[in-house]
Amino acid sequence: ALYERMFSMFQNLIPYETCFVLNHDRPGIMRCFSATENSFEGTDWEVDGALKKALMGKPVAVFNAASLPSWPTFTGQPDKIPTSVLYCPFRIDDQLSIMVFCARDLGFYTQKHVSLAERYREFTEQTVLSVNAKLQALESEKLRAEKIRVEETMFKSEKMASLGLLAAGVAHELNNPVAYIKSNIEFLSDTAPMLDELIG
Repeated sequence: ALYERMFSMFQNLIPYETCFVLNHDRPGIMRCFSATENSFEGTDWEVDGALKKALMGKPVAVFNAASLPSWPTFTGQPDKIPTSVLYCPFRIDDQLSIMVFCARDLGFYTQKHVSLAERYREFTEQTVLSVNAKLQALESEKLRAEKIRVEETMFKSEKMASLGLLAAGVAHELNNPVAYIKSNIEFLSDTAPMLDELIG
C-alpha cells in the first residue's frame, strides 16, 4: 500500500509506463519486490554500472535500457517493452532502495527528470518514514488494546477464583455447625433409649 501511494504520487511528477522498487537481495543482485506491473515483481537485477551509480545516491537516466547488460529480455508485447529508464535512489531504515521509472520512448528521461528525482528523493524518504511511524503507532495501539484485553481476562479469572474460595469458605463455615448439630443429634438418638430405660 505504501509503494502504491508512492507510485501514484510520482505519476504526476515523473511520468512513467511502469514503475518498480529494487532492494538488495544478495551480493551483486537486487530484487524487485513492488511494481505497477505484476510481471516485474520478484525479478532479479544484476548491479551494472548504471545501478552502481544510483546506489551511490544519485538519480541516473538511461537513454536505452536495452543496451544495459542487466536489463531483462522481455517476450510478448514489444510495444510495452520499456526502453528509457530513470533510477532514483532513496533510503529507508539505513537500506538503500532504487525506484525505477520506465518509459517506452528512447531518451524519454532527461536532465530535467534527474533534477526532479533528486529534489523529491528526500520527500520520498520522509513519506516512507512518516508511514512507517504511523504503522508503528498503530501496532503499539494494537498491543496496548491486547494488553488491556489480557488484563481484563486475568481480572475476571481472579474474580472467579476469589468467588470459588469464598464459596468454599462459606461451605466450610456452614459445614462445621451442621456437623456439630448432626453429631449431637446422633448421640442423643443413641443415648435416648438408654435414658428412657433408666428413667422408666
